Order: sequence, then structure tokens, then C-alpha cells
Amino acid sequence: MNKTIFKGQVTCELLIITIAVLNVFFLLRSYDLPQYNLRDHHRLIYTDNHFQIHEQRINEIFIFQSNLSVYAVCKSQISEPLECNRLSKGRIFIVKNPERIGWIPFVSNNWGNTLSSYWQARGAAFLFGSPFSFSGWNTPTWISYLPVSVASINSSSCVKAYPELFRRLCNNSGPYCDMEYAHKCVGAWNYIRNQILQETRSALERWARLNYETIPIFNRSEMVTYDRCSEDTILDHSEYGPVGFSVFKYIPKTVTVLYYVYDARRTTFFCDILRREQTKYLKSIRPDIIIIKSSGSIWQDFAKLVYAPYVLVTYAGSSFALWATLANIGHVWIPPLYGGMTPDVGSNYHWISTPVLYPSIGKQLNVTKPENIMAKSKDLRDVAINHYNNGKKAPEIAVLLANKVYRSTIHRWICQYNRTGLFNAEKSTGRKRSGRIKQLTNLVQNRLQSKNTRKSLRTISKDFNSNPSTIKRVLNKDF
Repeated sequence: MNKTIFKGQVTCELLIITIAVLNVFFLLRSYDLPQYNLRDHHRLIYTDNHFQIHEQRINEIFIFQSNLSVYAVCKSQISEPLECNRLSKGRIFIVKNPERIGWIPFVSNNWGNTLSSYWQARGAAFLFGSPFSFSGWNTPTWISYLPVSVASINSSSCVKAYPELFRRLCNNSGPYCDMEYAHKCVGAWNYIRNQILQETRSALERWARLNYETIPIFNRSEMVTYDRCSEDTILDHSEYGPVGFSVFKYIPKTVTVLYYVYDARRTTFFCDILRREQTKYLKSIRPDIIIIKSSGSIWQDFAKLVYAPYVLVTYAGSSFALWATLANIGHVWIPPLYGGMTPDVGSNYHWISTPVLYPSIGKQLNVTKPENIMAKSKDLRDVAINHYNNGKKAPEIAVLLANKVYRSTIHRWICQYNRTGLFNAEKSTGRKRSGRIKQLTNLVQNRLQSKNTRKSLRTISKDFNSNPSTIKRVLNKDF
């Protein structure tokens, strides 16, 4: 990346995390499960990639051209009508007159989910041998510059279609396929990698020009790693999970600078701990690498994944990372799709085999989701405002709350308090404080009287049955 580094966003989501004490010895020796061996599915669309560390120059990388000629027929030669009611779950439908594939858009801040059904609809239109169109985008983001209509692909003699693959898409597109979240499906989008690559980059670049944004520029010795860790992905959502630390061994030897990309708005105290431990592990195996935190806006982070010469995704389940890296012409290392699927989308796209700590695996290891103490509760805000009224500033208050509250969040509370007077330092009437909130409040008061930070943190860890280092040790040994 050039010398101008994207600034991280200030706003962070507030979470306080603890985890049950576990038998470390059990954790370090009990995991001996392959990735369920689902990567070797017998269907053609579940092609298993055997990845290697490539060190080719970007302009030497083969851009995927799917050899589909064996499945191609002239659309006019199809005798039986092609139907697929399953597509409707992804708001994808077949229009009869004139024939086309249509789609009903739904755009949210979760770009990955929006792009999933869009690219699935585009892939379905390609296999169906028909045009694609819909009413139009309703978003100010770069996504609005993706095509709203695409003509069918004509050869010299006829319009090509792929009826066998289209029927396979409808009948067997993956063990957990959900057309609304089509990043869990295969059989459509994976056949249009070139369109995804070209049109994503074109849309990003057009939006950037009109919005005075800068496309990131990297040197060939630089790499981006993406981490999706957040409250809702730590041993909670069945499709998400952190990857074992040995995933960093995929980093090519030519890489000397690593940009650590994550969503600062979603990060948590526990996620920050994991990133620190990952950094320690990486420095132990690659002391030559310079590590730079690079959390920016959602557009900036997406663009980094598109334009970096090398990308390593260290968290399974991110559709955001999937669609960004499918538009990358460099080398990408990424966990398999949910269910273990690894469709062949090009020689530069490597599905990794490093174990993922999914909730199902965590359950086998007796590792459960770190317990959340509701730091957004009125009780904790009252404690923070009380400190403010006693002359404390946001950074001091964050420290006093045992590093469990980001100073940007404290600052937001104080700003709102000064603007509206909404938060009352007095205990709300008619509401009982939970035992843990009372306990945390007492610990904070004790913290005020103690200058020994280390001792206080140990006390908090003990009282809340918290041991984040346990999961760190699990990941450090890849289970």
C-alpha cells in the first residue's frame, strides 16, 4: 500500500466478554477431526483444489475461464422447459415474456448478503441462457454501479445455455444451500468469476472517481489479512469461526508487510485479544514481517480485499470477504464455504484446510461462547456518567471500567448526556440490577481505589470466571 494508510474508524461496538474456565490439556490434545472431509464431494461443482504457495507476479496469474463447452447447447434445442422454484427464495424468478431472469433487490449494510443473491441471479441467467434485469438499485454505495441488465451471451451460431448445470443448481447446490444467502450455495455464481471480477472492479472505480475516494495501491511485497471476529461470530453463529493460527504459514515468503483489516465497529474486547495473540504467533514464525493495523470504512476495507496482491482470510463464514476476493486478480487464501465446499473458481483462489473453530467444534471441545455482560445497559452507563460528573474524562473512565468499554463509546455516552441529559447517574427505579452488573460496579469502585492494574484485572477475570487465554491456546495449537 502507498504511504497513505487508511484511517481506522473511531466508533466501536461496546461489548464485555468472559469465557468459562476449561481444561487446557483436554483442548490441546482432543481435536483430531478433519474438516469433515466434505471437500471431496462427488459432484463436479464441488471440485477440490490442492493449493500451494504461489509467488507469481500479478500479471502472470491465470484468470479463470470456465471450460463449459461440454455442457453448452443452443437455447433453441432445449425441448423441456427449465424451471426452478427454489430460486424464488433468493428473490430470483423466471419471466416468461419476454424471457429473462429477474431479481428483487434488497440492499443493506451487510454487503455480502446483498451481493450473494445478486451474483446468484446473474449466474442463473448465464446458465439459463437468457438476459438478466431488475428494476434498479436503491443505494448510494458502489453497488449501485453494478449492472441492472445484462444481455444473454451469443455465440456465432446461437444463444448458449447450460440446462444440465441449471437443473443441478436447482436440485443439488450444496448441503446447506439457501438461495437468499447464496454464498452457501454452488452451481451458479462460481461459473461467472470473470464477470464478478471485471464488474466489481469497474463499479468500485467508477464510484471512487465520483466520490473522491482513492483506490488502494499496494506493492507486490504487501499482503492483506481479513478478520471477521465480532460478538455474533464468536462461537455463536454456526457458519462463522476463527481459523487456527497456523493459517499464517500460508503467507508467501516474498511478503514483508501485512495489513490487518477488520471492522472496528464490530470488534470486541475478546476479538482484540485474539488479534494480539495472532500477531505474537505471526512474529514468532515470520519476524521479518511488518504488521500494520488497517481498519477503515466499509468501502475502504472491501477495496483492500479487491486490490491487494495477496489476501489471507483468517475467519470462516464472511460473504463480505468472499465477494471482494473473487474480484481479486492476485492470490487469495480463504476458508471453504459453509459445509466444506470448494468450487473451482481459478488458479489464484486457494481454499485452505486449516481447522475452523465453529460452534459445533467448540461444543465437542467444551468451549462455549464467551458470556456477554451487557455493557450497553443503563447500569454501566450510569457508572460512566457518575465518573464523568466527578471530573473523569472518557479515556480515564474506559480504564476505570476495566478496559471493557471503548473510550469512543464512553465519549459517545458523554456527548449524548451533555446534549440531552438522557442518562441519569441515579439508579433507575423499578428495575433490579443483575448480580453481574452489581459485581462489575463493585469491581469498578475497587478499581478506583487501586493503583495495581494487573491485580485488578486478575480479580475481574476471577470474579467473572473469565479466561480469554484458553481459546487463544486452542487456536494457537489449531485445536
